[in-house]
Amino acid sequence: MSISDAGSIKVCENAKGTVVKEMTLSKLNGGKDAALKAMVSLPSRNLIAVADALGNIYLLDTRTTDLELVKVLSTETGAQIRGLACNVHENFIVAGSSDGAITVFDLLTPGKEKNGKILVSFQGKENVRLVQWRETPRREILTGDQAGIVTVWDLREQEPVFVLQAHTDAIT
Repeated sequence: MSISDAGSIKVCENAKGTVVKEMTLSKLNGGKDAALKAMVSLPSRNLIAVADALGNIYLLDTRTTDLELVKVLSTETGAQIRGLACNVHENFIVAGSSDGAITVFDLLTPGKEKNGKILVSFQGKENVRLVQWRETPRREILTGDQAGIVTVWDLREQEPVFVLQAHTDAIT
């Protein structure tokens, strides 16, 4: 599968190298196509999570090529989501937004994703471009931003525990 700034999702048949289905999420956005910015697979749940430029995350069922919508999760700020990750157990998704908001969503137990909700949201540095979840040594979220800064966040405290100027350019 692939996503694009044009707002389309393409499902490909890898063995044949052909596009099986192409779709947009415009019907879920009041008819407008929003650029799709990040995607993460949740294989144990048969889902993909796709984030857009309007602060939404679409949980889509991958058991068919129709990609049935399970749930739309929305950030509180509605800013463009640039980074998306899940924890190893696939029960939490973290989104990093262009306005610096870091939002953690609880997907609950498998099969209950339609009841998913925001667990916590806190303010980080603007222009987050990349997020990663790390379970040890404590639950941590790592963010990389446009200014080349990597920040390690303690999820429980919602505070940075380490900040590093890792690059002179944007982290991609």
